[in-house]
Amino acid sequence: MTEENVLKKSSGQSVEQNVDTSYDNRITWVDFVKTFACVLVVLGHFLQSMVKSGILNDSVCYEVFNTVIYYFHNPLLFICSGFLYQMRYKEDKDVKECINYKVNRVYNLIIPYLFFVTVTWIEKKIMANYINASVEGYLDTIITASIAPYWFLAALMLMYVLVPQIRKNHTVYFIIYIIAVIFVNTALKNYIIWFPLIKFVEYVSFFIVGMMLKNIKNIRGKQLRNIGLFFIALFCIGFVGIYYNGIVLSSTGFIFLALTGSIGIVILAISYFQKGIRRTKWWETLSEYTFPVFMMHTLAAAPIRIVLNFFHISQAWVHILFGLGASFFMPVIVYIIMKKMEWPLFVLYPSKVVKEGRKN
Repeated sequence: MTEENVLKKSSGQSVEQNVDTSYDNRITWVDFVKTFACVLVVLGHFLQSMVKSGILNDSVCYEVFNTVIYYFHNPLLFICSGFLYQMRYKEDKDVKECINYKVNRVYNLIIPYLFFVTVTWIEKKIMANYINASVEGYLDTIITASIAPYWFLAALMLMYVLVPQIRKNHTVYFIIYIIAVIFVNTALKNYIIWFPLIKFVEYVSFFIVGMMLKNIKNIRGKQLRNIGLFFIALFCIGFVGIYYNGIVLSSTGFIFLALTGSIGIVILAISYFQKGIRRTKWWETLSEYTFPVFMMHTLAAAPIRIVLNFFHISQAWVHILFGLGASFFMPVIVYIIMKKMEWPLFVLYPSKVVKEGRKN
């Protein structure tokens, strides 16, 4: 298996290639975690829209579920992105190569960001009388990057630019980096007004933890599984205690609790997929659709809800059936059509399309 094929379908937001084949048995966990996180993102946005529009009641079950998933979905995606980012690192890279790589990552994120924010802004303007939240002016929307889920791309761009890859024996410096960022998050968050920078400060710890996971290959079997279960147990104890006592976490508290839960999920996934018999094409295939679904699920679900409301169809099960169906399957169908036409994929994977075009 060539290096290019190892991570052919395991990059999601950013198409990573040339990966060390010694990590081939771990790529499946990236596919699994990304797919799991993407499902949580879709469910979170969909259920929020249902509650805001009054189709579903704001129940205790909804509150618990909606709160729990926010400790996982974006943190897991940032952990995967950091892991893939670090896997591209080579000790013999010069400064020019590093800069070119970072520029390439930003380029591959800014194109999808600009395109989908623009399409979302247009959709919200057209459907202004039917949506749950108003939209600002176009330039304000682009600059503030506060539209979900696209702020993720803007924050990830900042991480590629501002976080260096870990050099050998320099892990301790990145632990200090995390501590410093958490301190900034605690002391200065109220003074940071640019939304992507707020999210950078909030989530860069997860990105760096993902980078450090490259060294986890030295831990195997039950030991690794037990570590994962320990972190999950810490999360469960912390969450139950906080929820039961009605404690409102600070952003720093959120980071610590989300780190325990997310690290636990990732370590359990690594432990499970370390066994070669569990390496299947199933997760690779699902992973291929995570980025299209992530980028298009809100665009697909909103018109369905509006059409159903227009015809005075208020049954919750109908909205759930058609809304979730649209959220998952419409992006997949659009993506398959884009693949067949090839050039429309530019708005998702710019470098890949340009590279293929040069070959042809």
